[in-house]
Amino acid sequence: MPVGDLAAESLGGLVYVVAVAAVRGAAGQVRQHPRRASPKLRVMLSGRQEAAAAELARWWDGLRQPDAGPRAVLLEVPAGWGRTAVLDQLADVAGRAADPAGLVVRIDGRSLPGGLGAQALELRDLLLDSGVRRRAAGMLCAGWPAGAVRLGTVSLFASGMAAASALLRRGLTAAAARDPDDSPAGRNGPVARAARVLAAVSARAPAAVLVDDADCLDPALALTLVEGLIEHRDSRVFVVVAVAPGSDLAAALTSRARYGPTESRVHRAAADPRMGYASRADLAAELCPRLPAAAVRQLARQTQTFAEVFAAAGTGPAAGTSPAAGQDQRFTGEDQPPRRLPGTVGSPAWRAARERL
Repeated sequence: MPVGDLAAESLGGLVYVVAVAAVRGAAGQVRQHPRRASPKLRVMLSGRQEAAAAELARWWDGLRQPDAGPRAVLLEVPAGWGRTAVLDQLADVAGRAADPAGLVVRIDGRSLPGGLGAQALELRDLLLDSGVRRRAAGMLCAGWPAGAVRLGTVSLFASGMAAASALLRRGLTAAAARDPDDSPAGRNGPVARAARVLAAVSARAPAAVLVDDADCLDPALALTLVEGLIEHRDSRVFVVVAVAPGSDLAAALTSRARYGPTESRVHRAAADPRMGYASRADLAAELCPRLPAAAVRQLARQTQTFAEVFAAAGTGPAAGTSPAAGQDQRFTGEDQPPRRLPGTVGSPAWRAARERL
């Protein structure tokens, strides 16, 4: 992509975002997305999860350095390993960043609607949330002094709405001439254009885009999303893509990053994905150091994921994490018969009843 076209298109996209937001706001049509709870952790992290969170935090810190460039990191661990808790911790770190303050975009693949078109529109709105729109509006209203922000080798400068409108027209024309594919996953589609806008905004405010359960996204749409965010070398976007081990999406992203605009910008986190019996036993012993060895082995046998171990140990989410929710036993020995306890595994009522045994 010629850098002149990139600068014009990015700024044109910012004008478009602000204009659409103003029109929708005046008409009372601004979509309100449900907000996640505060990213501050309410559960304990294991050693493996702490190590993964620390590695991602180092990547984020590196991105905030001058001329670091964008990057994507693949967190390849299975569901139930604790990757959402790791992303929560990173969101907390990125959200507290200052000088300059960071932007955090959360995308949960499981919560997206079905269908390529609906999924693309939802992704567009998530990328261009209110924080991004406010930054875009501030950039346009304040103007960009020459040399203050550069995307490619062309200063992203606009003096008033007339110049911005001219750049908008130029950007739209250039995009259509270069790639007329405006399909949901196309290079000129809603996700690609939203990604370019966020990339432009990140030149002044580093952005962390955290994609959980990325395998649930349409494969072509996921590629467009990630590559659109990291293909501009002067942007500062950090994308974390949580996928299952052996994911086709991870394979495609790493293969395509061997050359082209995303070359050397896709990396793998050094997270240990194992979650078998021995790993679950180690986690149980880590969470409950005073638990007898026989009870640790019993807990490891009765669970399938780390999330279930956390719930049974009373240090993780209380509901819906164990296949035997509502039934469990006190883990004090392998020969003790099961005992029904009230409430769901890990809930206050469950823990209180267990203490009374």
